[in-house]
Amino acid sequence: MNNIFISSKCRILICMIGLLLLVGCSKEYMAERMCWYANKLYAQIIENPDKVSEYEVKMTIGAFRDILRIYPEWDNASQLQFNIANIYFLKKKYPQARKEFRNLQNKYPEQINMCLQAQLSVGRTYEVEKKWDKAVVCYQKIIIDYPVSLSALQLLRYIADYYDDHKQDDKAQEAYAQAINHYERLIKDYVGTQVEATAWEFILDIYKKQKQYDKTLETWQRIIDAHPESNRAAVALYEIATMYLDVLKKPNDAFGYYKKFVTKYPEHKLVQSANTKMESIAMSFPALGLKPPIKPLSNNRGYK
Repeated sequence: MNNIFISSKCRILICMIGLLLLVGCSKEYMAERMCWYANKLYAQIIENPDKVSEYEVKMTIGAFRDILRIYPEWDNASQLQFNIANIYFLKKKYPQARKEFRNLQNKYPEQINMCLQAQLSVGRTYEVEKKWDKAVVCYQKIIIDYPVSLSALQLLRYIADYYDDHKQDDKAQEAYAQAINHYERLIKDYVGTQVEATAWEFILDIYKKQKQYDKTLETWQRIIDAHPESNRAAVALYEIATMYLDVLKKPNDAFGYYKKFVTKYPEHKLVQSANTKMESIAMSFPALGLKPPIKPLSNNRGYK
């Protein structure tokens, strides 16, 4: 019954192509209509790849290939090629998937994001086959070819975490060091950008995971020194206070940093929280003789 249903869909697609040709539609419009219909078949595979038949898979891939053959220069051609490769991936046909992902990279090298996603997907095929050595080569290529991409930044941490989770301590430490060096270069080369901000966050995550609290505090202080009037600096100062309180269990130091925070950034949205923390510290540790500062009237504007 399913085969009959899909076969009828394919006949509809063929009729649609013929009708569009007869009425003189533009190539772009024809490609979009054909793609819309092919994507309906593709959506069924994505929804439940284990239940679709081989016939349905062949028909869907065939529909995408037909569009690529008729409209090879269409703007969305690389996405269609990715869909073909992804179908093989979803069906766990990993060698075929790799072949199609690499076809995408060869045919559409100018489509940087699609090529990046294809390279990432090739790595994943190796990983699910438990071929980590080949997977990591693919991931390292992304880090080299797309060093500023979020995928590259995530993969640096991912590789290190993999070794750490598998108790390969020497490789883990080497990978964490590689990651931090990479992030440090981005901080230097992309000052004032989102790339810099993201690199700081990855460094902090690594130090916190490794429980290197001295380096975590040092990194927050570096953020403050680099951007003293920014929201990032304000949040960093608040985080320093919180680490002293919750992690290092040094309430006196925590109180001092919270006090410094509310004094330097009186309009920040975290001021109320900082004041509450100081009141709690003063009440919980009366022997310290701490007194929270008088709360100034504030409309809490700025540093949102």
